[in-house]
Amino acid sequence: MTKFNRRIPEILIFIVLITLTSAAIIDVSQQPRAVKINCIFTTNYQFGSQKNIYTCEVSGRLVVTRRDTVVTAIEGNHTLSRTNQDVLGIRADAGIINFIPKGIDTLFRNLRAILINFSKLKELRQENLRAFTKLKFLDLYENQIQYLEADLFKYNPDLELVWLSNNKIKFIHESVFENLRQLRSIYLTGNDCISTSIADNPSRIKDFLELVAAQCGSNSPNGKFAPKDPNKIEYDDNNNDDDDDLPNPDLEEAKSQIEILQDQLRRIEDEVFYLKRKRENALISLVKYEKENADLKDVQNSTMRKMNELQEKVKKMDSDGVGYIKQITGLKNDIRKQVDSADEMAKNFRNELAILNFSLLIEQDEIKKLRIENDRRLTENLELHNNYENLQEKKRERDMISMIVIFLLAFVLIGAIVPMIMKLVKERSCNGRKRTWNGFENVKMMNEEQVNVMN
Repeated sequence: MTKFNRRIPEILIFIVLITLTSAAIIDVSQQPRAVKINCIFTTNYQFGSQKNIYTCEVSGRLVVTRRDTVVTAIEGNHTLSRTNQDVLGIRADAGIINFIPKGIDTLFRNLRAILINFSKLKELRQENLRAFTKLKFLDLYENQIQYLEADLFKYNPDLELVWLSNNKIKFIHESVFENLRQLRSIYLTGNDCISTSIADNPSRIKDFLELVAAQCGSNSPNGKFAPKDPNKIEYDDNNNDDDDDLPNPDLEEAKSQIEILQDQLRRIEDEVFYLKRKRENALISLVKYEKENADLKDVQNSTMRKMNELQEKVKKMDSDGVGYIKQITGLKNDIRKQVDSADEMAKNFRNELAILNFSLLIEQDEIKKLRIENDRRLTENLELHNNYENLQEKKRERDMISMIVIFLLAFVLIGAIVPMIMKLVKERSCNGRKRTWNGFENVKMMNEEQVNVMN
């Protein structure tokens, strides 16, 4: 009984702790998620015409799966006594950044460039960019953006370059690029509703935007994909990445192996990223070259017409016309040589482009293999985690059953022992009274014997 009484406070404390912990978990789940960014500060980047931009390159894999995620701190060592106020660019590659986190503008107040590539970004909204009024360069290459809402860049009037290639864009509102007077380049290659770009050609921006509106705007065939209310587009914010893993040697080893694979995957994706950009630039150069080649052929045709006219005139001339014929023949041969040289250059350029395409296909195959291996390791990791959770749950159930059994045994023992004790006390009390009465009788007899003797 005494031992059980001592256990009662422990049981009560255990129940109170469980209640408080549950309340704390519920409260934490309703709070915005806070993340820290680990930066490698460097000046090796060039954004547009600006060189040696002081940039925060996010180290490690940044995970943002909720809209209310807030960046609360920046980790990393600045160079040459610089501070966060000197940072003009931020780059994050190969992460899981479904939504642009809040708080970056309070830490880096002077950003000119934002790069988020290969990171599964789902949406781009006006509120995400509102604080970056000095933004000039926006690169969101290889993500999962589907819509560009009205007045998206209303608070970014200084934008010069917008790179949105290889997303899943199927609707672009007509007002997205309005009032961007400094805009020089727009890359929209590899999207659902459009696959073309314009590079460093501000004089043709207007024509390009008309093409975008015709293919992706409200009056285009893709207008049916326009969201009724762009501010209420919902995505699945649930993700198990918010849970902290319990300590387990197997899990830790799996994590380390996954991190190694992720680093390798990130390096390969960076190489593929630059190969794709090189390919796009090559395609743009090829278009320019083909246009120049077409102009050259027009000149050639014009020259051939003039040459034919001269030949007609030569036929009417005297023997002195032989010199003119030779000159015309020489001019014709020179033109043919120039055309042959131009064709050879075009052939070489196409061969180089084919080699680049082949290299890109090889890199893509390697990325697919690494992704398959990464998914397999993640599956094993989740299975280990679930097994560990099941073992912990069974242990807690056994402990609770043991406590209940101890409580019942103690209760049964008390119920059996108390009547025995009461009976024993009662018997002892009766025996004591009996002995006392017998003592009185013996004294009385002795007194009577003494009186008889004296008589």
